[in-house]
Amino acid sequence: MCYERLQEGKKPACVEACPTDTLMFGPKRELMEIARHRVYSHPDKYVHQIYGENEVGGTGWLYLSAVPFNQIGFRTDLGTTPYPEYTKQFLVSVPLILFGVPALLLGLNELTERKNQLRDNHGWTNPGADNE
Repeated sequence: MCYERLQEGKKPACVEACPTDTLMFGPKRELMEIARHRVYSHPDKYVHQIYGENEVGGTGWLYLSAVPFNQIGFRTDLGTTPYPEYTKQFLVSVPLILFGVPALLLGLNELTERKNQLRDNHGWTNPGADNE
């Protein structure tokens, strides 16, 4: 439903219906300018923080508040590192595991098959094995 409204050049219905501009929609750069303007123009009305600007590298949602964010249940211990940074090393190794391990096993299988074929063709025996 929202996608169709955006395709028609309209804002989401909840944003369009909001009479106080509490909900806003648009490019993050523009929303950050509006948020900064509100915080700096009304320091007695807003906490001097835009929640979502730096948390976990910045989020798609920005919040302004009259009280500290931890008092309204927002987590303030998230840090500024984007979450994908924590999984990047693991995700780099996934293709290696998905393609490397089967290739290694296939190579070992081929070597074993070749060794068995040579042994069968030349009548070689394994000196460590029991020959019956």
